[in-house]
Amino acid sequence: MENTAQDQSAFTEITLEAILSRENLTLALKRVEANKGAPGVGGMTTEEIRKYIFDHPGELTSAILSGTYRPAPVKRVTIPKPEKGKFRNLGIPTVIDRLVQQAVAQKLSYSYDSTFSMSSFGFRPTRSAHDAIFKVMGEADKGNVWAVDMDLEKFFDTVDHSRLIRKLSTRIKDGRVISLITRILKSGVSADGKVEKSDVGLMQGGPLSPFLANIYLDELDKELERRGHRFARYADDLVILCKSKRAAQRTLTSITRFIEGRMKLKVNEAKTTVSYIAAGVKFLGHGFYKTKDGFFPTVHPKSRARLKNALKEVLSRNRKMSIDGVKEKLRKKLRGWCEYFKYAKYEKWAKQTDEWIRRRIRQLLWKTWKRVRTRYAALRRLGCSHEQAYQWANTRKSYWHIANSHILATTLNNEFLKTHGWCWLGLTRVNGFGD
Repeated sequence: MENTAQDQSAFTEITLEAILSRENLTLALKRVEANKGAPGVGGMTTEEIRKYIFDHPGELTSAILSGTYRPAPVKRVTIPKPEKGKFRNLGIPTVIDRLVQQAVAQKLSYSYDSTFSMSSFGFRPTRSAHDAIFKVMGEADKGNVWAVDMDLEKFFDTVDHSRLIRKLSTRIKDGRVISLITRILKSGVSADGKVEKSDVGLMQGGPLSPFLANIYLDELDKELERRGHRFARYADDLVILCKSKRAAQRTLTSITRFIEGRMKLKVNEAKTTVSYIAAGVKFLGHGFYKTKDGFFPTVHPKSRARLKNALKEVLSRNRKMSIDGVKEKLRKKLRGWCEYFKYAKYEKWAKQTDEWIRRRIRQLLWKTWKRVRTRYAALRRLGCSHEQAYQWANTRKSYWHIANSHILATTLNNEFLKTHGWCWLGLTRVNGFGD
């Protein structure tokens, strides 16, 4: 069996005094400020929290130590999911409550991390999504090529509070810490001016929820290890690797029984599959494929489609920002995307996508030259003859058609776009397997 987590004796006791230590709170404050984020129901921003803390010295720690601290309800925000027509609820705590959650999360992370499974990668200080991808590749190279791609249905919305508190209480002996976490869990949700109870679930959006999710799912990790399974988990995204299709199907049946019976969670049957690792498995946005040198990651088709949809919005003809603003937004989007997928191989698709991106840029620029005389003057500056500039300035062809025309391809060429601050995948990508 692979290396598992360290013994429970590695657990470092958590006390309320440790959470409220000056060192821990200072670090928490810096992280809250750095993470920025929208204000909660109180309206206070991350730019205002430091002044508030200094204007009210000792007030927060005194309230927590005396037991009078009460977190405000989190502000519910709904964002669209990748699946069309579906939405995810996020909960935004006030910045003061975010500070408290961050302080608690730091101590939970420090104390629990050494006891977690080596196959758990999400929200851990020395692990990342890339490590999880490498783990899947490594297992596939060893012959574990059949994957149970498991989806836990509405995991964050269905975590049982009582069960979670019992798990925490087995290790955290300071009842005041347990009471503080309980109050955070049950702080309620503010939606449309009304406050709803929060008797179940972990509201995504605060810094504490990811660590509590890891603590809750550690039981699943330990069970998988006990059975000798090879797997990688990142938050509620789980892939179990098996030698054969039959073994994977048996694993799915038995683990589903454990998850739904023992852990009181629900497996999403529609999204949970058993398949060959290189036949469409999607894990953390990546797919996998095999070469003579072994298995490698690529960008899953759904992730590719999501990027193109995002770029359509950035490079929309009906832009709501300056050209420089569009350039910067495009640059940030591609830089973040390329950094995340830096180990994936996608050269052929990237080349096609770059052609599409440049065509979108040309379409956008042509749209900005709204008038005939503006188009004529712009084309002349780009080196077109009077006849060419006049002809194209007066064309009635669609923006998208013109963006692919010879006249714009030769005037707004790649070098021109590059020197004027535009970018695409080929100019942005961080070195990875494919470079």
